[in-house]
Amino acid sequence: MAIFYPPLKDMLEFRDRPTKGEVRLLLFLDKYLKGQDDFEVFFQPNIEGYRPDVAILRRNYGLFLIEVKDYIMDVCYEVQDADNWFVHANGGINRAASPIVQLEGYKKVFYTLFAPNYAARVLE
Repeated sequence: MAIFYPPLKDMLEFRDRPTKGEVRLLLFLDKYLKGQDDFEVFFQPNIEGYRPDVAILRRNYGLFLIEVKDYIMDVCYEVQDADNWFVHANGGINRAASPIVQLEGYKKVFYTLFAPNYAARVLE
């Protein structure tokens, strides 16, 4: 079975509990990664100050980062481009976090930490 850090039952009792979308994802991973002991699932790991929602690590394969967004179906979302996301609600428009920008930031941190020579060429 996949190893969860912290253990799944502990995550569900945190003071700052996972969102509904994060819980659904974690339960899905728990169900479908059973018997897969080479997967490690990290909930909101702190990586140089960055905190992706979920990081899945599989030995000898790689890392998969997931940024969960709990969208509300009654609200209008606008995506102008990768950097500009907006929420239209309650008669106003507010900027929303772009999961694309968030994941690009995580990627830069990982390349810089674990593949600095590669990062110097790719991230310029």
